[in-house]
This record gives sequence, C-alpha cells and structure tokens, in this order.
Amino acid sequence: MPFAVGPDQDLLATIGGATLWIGALLAGLLGLERMFQADHEDGSLDLFVTRETPLALLVFAKALAHWLVTGLPLTLMAPVFGLFLGLDWLTMQACVATLFVGTPAISFIGAVGAAVT
Repeated sequence: MPFAVGPDQDLLATIGGATLWIGALLAGLLGLERMFQADHEDGSLDLFVTRETPLALLVFAKALAHWLVTGLPLTLMAPVFGLFLGLDWLTMQACVATLFVGTPAISFIGAVGAAVT
C-alpha cells in the first residue's frame, strides 16, 4: 500500500510513469558525484592525462559502466514496478521505451558534469 498517495488505483495509474521517472533520475544521480572522485584522489586521473588514449574514451567507459549498473536494471525492472503502480500495458511500454532512451542520457550528460566538478 503506498503511503504518500494512498491506495487509489486511478491516481497511482495516473502518476505511475512520473513516479518511475523520478526514481530513475534519483537513482542515476546517486553515483554521478563519485564517478571520478576516487580516480582523482588516488592519482589515476593524472596517469590517464599522460597516456596516449583520449580522455573522452575514459569518460565514455565510465558513463557506460554507470548506465549498466544503474540505468539498465531500472529499465528492465520498470514493467514490474509498473505493475505495482497499476499501469496499463501501453503506458508501461512507453515508460520502458523512454527509460531505455533517457537513462543513458542521464549517465552520459551526468558524466560530463561529474568530470567538470
């Protein structure tokens, strides 16, 4: 039973897609701050700068790993969470499709922001 919005199935179905997206955004933002922090503290970033490999490759690899750990599981579990919220099949498909496109964007755009800070 949801505590914040009550047990109204119509309301849950109405806000279900937004609830899935808010959960994906918050989960994606959790690890972004620490994406390059450990590499900076132990000097690994300095070693990457001195190597011949482009830094964009490092950022791409870290962002891809972030998406594989956070975004992909959320996208794959979205139909289950959608069932909990009472979403109909068409809305659930739309949520999964937009999460499949949107969660990599969160990871890759967030990686650029994490690299700057």
